[in-house]
Amino acid sequence: MLVTATAISISDVPAEALTESVRRGLGLEGRHSALTRGGEYLVYAIARRIDETMYFIGDDAFSVYPFAYSSLLFTVADPRPSRLWRTSSSSSLELTAIPAWAGDEGFYEDLVEGIGGAREVFRRAVATMNLEFLVPSRIRGRCARLLDQWYECGCCEHSWEATPGMLDNEMCECPSCGRLLALTESV
Repeated sequence: MLVTATAISISDVPAEALTESVRRGLGLEGRHSALTRGGEYLVYAIARRIDETMYFIGDDAFSVYPFAYSSLLFTVADPRPSRLWRTSSSSSLELTAIPAWAGDEGFYEDLVEGIGGAREVFRRAVATMNLEFLVPSRIRGRCARLLDQWYECGCCEHSWEATPGMLDNEMCECPSCGRLLALTESV
């Protein structure tokens, strides 16, 4: 899922939408927003409560774990869910995330604190999710199909055979130069 930031501070949100719960949940308490108006962000998880929806996104300061922001700060650019997502529900929360997170209420805290293998599990999921959807602002070139399962980087002209799962995505990473590339059908 891909969202676009339309608001970057509490003052950008219509007053009638600012219930006390939403005000607390905007994701801006105690820190400055790390969002760029018009910026595109991948959603790594969604938490829904009765009166609010939070997106866990890789914001402009993203390094190890995503931050939760109110859905009121975004418009949905691409509503397709990640193929990795699963949904779990309790009496007060519906969580859509990778299986390790959806199945463990303490996963996010472990991720933030660096406990157990949570960071490695999330890092691997992010590596997959970052290639699933075409994010125009992240594209550094094109990857063209030469023949059969062979592809070529439009930046460094390195060619390689498609790796398992590569063609399930809209983007790929060149194994030689490391650039993120849009997958295209042919040269």
